[in-house]
Amino acid sequence: MRWLAILLTLALSATAVPTIAILGEPGTGDAAEALAAIIEREPALRLIGAAGDVAAVEQLAGLLADKRFRALGEAIHADGLILLRAEPAGDGQILIARLIATVPGAVLASTRQPLPFADPGVWAESCARAFTPLAGKLAIPADRTLPISVLGLRATRETPHARELEDTLTLGLIHRLTHEPAFFVLERERLDAPGTQKERYTADAGEFWSARWLIDGTIGQAPGDDASLTVKLRVRQPGSDSQHEFTQTCRADDATAALDALARDIARTFGREPAPWDAAGEAARWLEEARWSAERELWPAAGIAAEAAWALGAHEPEVIALRVRAAILRIATPYLLRPPEPDRLLARYLDERQLRLEQWEHWKPIVAAIPVAEKLQTLEDAVRAHRILQRHLDDLPIALRSAVATESTLHASTVLEWFARAEDDVRYTGDLATLRRLVRENVSRILLTSPDPVATDALYCASAFLQPLWHERPEDTLAAWQARLAEPAPPGQRAVLRVGLVLSLRDFPQLVEGVPVEQGRVVESWQVLIAQLEKSAALDDRLTGYALHHDLAPNAPLRTLLTAKIRAALWDMRAGFIGNPAVFRLFTLYRDAEGHAPPFRCWGLGEPDTLSAATESDRDFLRGYALTLLHESRDLAWAAFDSLIRPADYTEEQAVELLAALATHRDQLPPAAHAGVERHRDRILERHPDLGPWVE
Repeated sequence: MRWLAILLTLALSATAVPTIAILGEPGTGDAAEALAAIIEREPALRLIGAAGDVAAVEQLAGLLADKRFRALGEAIHADGLILLRAEPAGDGQILIARLIATVPGAVLASTRQPLPFADPGVWAESCARAFTPLAGKLAIPADRTLPISVLGLRATRETPHARELEDTLTLGLIHRLTHEPAFFVLERERLDAPGTQKERYTADAGEFWSARWLIDGTIGQAPGDDASLTVKLRVRQPGSDSQHEFTQTCRADDATAALDALARDIARTFGREPAPWDAAGEAARWLEEARWSAERELWPAAGIAAEAAWALGAHEPEVIALRVRAAILRIATPYLLRPPEPDRLLARYLDERQLRLEQWEHWKPIVAAIPVAEKLQTLEDAVRAHRILQRHLDDLPIALRSAVATESTLHASTVLEWFARAEDDVRYTGDLATLRRLVRENVSRILLTSPDPVATDALYCASAFLQPLWHERPEDTLAAWQARLAEPAPPGQRAVLRVGLVLSLRDFPQLVEGVPVEQGRVVESWQVLIAQLEKSAALDDRLTGYALHHDLAPNAPLRTLLTAKIRAALWDMRAGFIGNPAVFRLFTLYRDAEGHAPPFRCWGLGEPDTLSAATESDRDFLRGYALTLLHESRDLAWAAFDSLIRPADYTEEQAVELLAALATHRDQLPPAAHAGVERHRDRILERHPDLGPWVE
């Protein structure tokens, strides 16, 4: 394997600053140069070159290929190496950077970043920030190093949040032990970049790690008080009777002091003076790193940093949100959303979803070809995000809780839908079921407990369009619809819920996605729901039932009858349309005499794009509706009303009537509507130029 070295000539220094060399595979030159520029300015490290003649370079390449890092370090007088390597991942590549201490030949840390990245300098700064805090370990003499492997802490009781407790305390212990200069913790690299045993162990490090000490332990919880913990650690060496045990008690929300005490006891047991540890300061540093990485959309690094900050005691709402967002956004698969902009997130999601489903024949083989390990990681991250959200919902302010929940729910729904549509969900059945359950529970809990419906508008609307993705059985989806339809909600939310339900007949005709179901059960479920809606006392429910019935109608006469019912329901509802643009979403449920439905406008969350008017009776209805709203309104929602006016359908007599109405009520319309009035006037004059003098 050929490698390229960063060659720099630097004066020898009499200080004890560790020396380091950067070695990169072909194709990583830009990244290596950017990283070298950052490290040259770092006082904790001294960058050296690997200069020499051709024979020397070939010898170094051989040592590197054989992973003889200790010999390589001796040859170039380097205490540490940073190795850069591009590896395939799915249909792309990732850049892996590893920091290796040459004396033990052990990996201290590593980072991974999808390629290509827009700015090598941003990546280099992030990489240097991850590696430089570990610089002190590079100069530790071999006889002073201690290899340690943390096998993990296990809760002694099964509780809903035992997994998070185990992860948090294990991670906190790893970070605390890593802070001890002489301790080399194998899991430190595993945290940064999960990989195979082959990746984690090097040729030189084999003997080093085989002599390692193993640490495991338990987390006991007091009966009736899950927050009162007893942490017991066992430190042992494989093949030896030598073993040490340590115990500390603490509160679950303040475990850092106990972890510090345990690490100090371990260090003293091995004859090392414990290093001072500022847990709060280190947590703040990791939080700043998480913010920095998130701002630059370096989500793998942001996730590592946020989890570290949390494990070290930073439990602010910001950290919870960063943990959730990083878990979702670090998933690098082709079927996920791009990092979304906060403005109109749900509308952007629906628009992108619609486009991708239209191109499904292109996407299906791409999704199917994603490696199994990456698919499992995708599900694990999506589940993890919703577990964190479930555990800490009450710790988040309402607005932040709703924003984070909406974003994570949209991403989880994308994962669920595309696994199912790729017909690749069988081997992942358990994980997918867990993800569905978590999404259902989180969404329902937020919607039911929020004191402000406006704050949860996006999440409520998401549930209108995506409900069938969150259930395994048609009956469960039907029950969820029935419960949601019966709940009180603002007019706009009521409208989008009913539009989403009708659109589900097109997008999810089986009422669920990717689950084989008996067709008879599905038909019966739709029929039960339609009958319930058509008998409702609420006009918008009856309109919804008529639209669903129309879309399932087997013949033209029945569709004609249902079109008349749809018109009657809309006519009776006209007062609700005045001054409320969100209610105009219900016109998406209009069906013309030939059975056509208006296109769905994603950006309007269900507003009709262009109303369909197949016959003269349809045109008469829409013209009459528009004129009636003009005459009855004093605060017309013009942007939505605008779609009702179709100048091309107007006779000259009808055009005169419309122009007169627009002129009469122009001053009563909001200022933003004036441009629309002029636009319609111009379109009418294009069709009926003889009306020009009349208008003047």
